[in-house]
Amino acid sequence: ECVKVLVEFGARVDGFTTISTEKLTPLMLACQKGFLPIVVYLIEQGAKVEARDRFKRTSLIHACKYGNAHIVSYLLRIGANANYFCVRLLIEAGENINCVNCWQTTCLGIGFSKGHYGICDYLLTEHHANVNFKTDEGLTLVMITADLEISASAVQQLEYVVVKHNADCTYIDINGRNSFHYLALNQSEQISSSSNEKEQENLKKTLLSNGANFTRS
Repeated sequence: ECVKVLVEFGARVDGFTTISTEKLTPLMLACQKGFLPIVVYLIEQGAKVEARDRFKRTSLIHACKYGNAHIVSYLLRIGANANYFCVRLLIEAGENINCVNCWQTTCLGIGFSKGHYGICDYLLTEHHANVNFKTDEGLTLVMITADLEISASAVQQLEYVVVKHNADCTYIDINGRNSFHYLALNQSEQISSSSNEKEQENLKKTLLSNGANFTRS
């Protein structure tokens, strides 16, 4: 609660301590102490997961150093990894972030399908990668997300691409299917349970409130 109050009154989520104290961010300190709720909150408020301290260590390294496995698990799940710096170097060298492979999929689409959400956030936020790319079959990031295993995480990812980055929910693929078709097919393939009924409804609401039309094909 103290952290929330400080942030609400203008405290910088990415402020560094002095060089003599290793230039640590609040996120790094929370990772050292094992305070998962604070880690989650700071990241939700925009704290940079891949920021580095005086000795080039990330929050992930600090969590590992202090043996906080639950923090490590969370950071890895949201995409924190060393690949970020490889991507950054390639971009600085002039690579086209919207270049496609033989399946017409961009690095954003591949990163998303592999679960590297931290890198995807970097591509979208820092370099404005095309969130509405289409594969050779006409699939968009919204369709790919609607086809994820139904869970709270899938809801978060859909809201992330649709609400935060304004991904278009109205596109259709080469077979005339839209994001609702993918969600419906996904539901039919998964065993329905009370635990994911809420997530199913949240996915539907997100699509509907952002222009998706279940009658369109």
